[in-house]
Amino acid sequence: MISKILVTILFLLSNVLAMDFSKNISEEKTKAMNSKNINDCHYHAKRALNFLKNNIKGNTEAEKSFEKSLTTTNLQECIHLLKKINNLQ
Repeated sequence: MISKILVTILFLLSNVLAMDFSKNISEEKTKAMNSKNINDCHYHAKRALNFLKNNIKGNTEAEKSFEKSLTTTNLQECIHLLKKINNLQ
């Protein structure tokens, strides 16, 4: 009986953490897409990528797009790659 309660608590906790990560990813992605320069775009995309990598339910396609956005030198391309992630999640 105690093990069932512990499993339930862990399951609920993991869902809460996943929701928090999703919110943080979304906020950082939005900040990156609203960036006025490439350094800000890279900074917020990197933060979103870190949240995504720490997420229990990671998305490898989204991770690839975030990583590509960090290497581009063009702000519009960085924003385009981040918008592409919206379709993956």
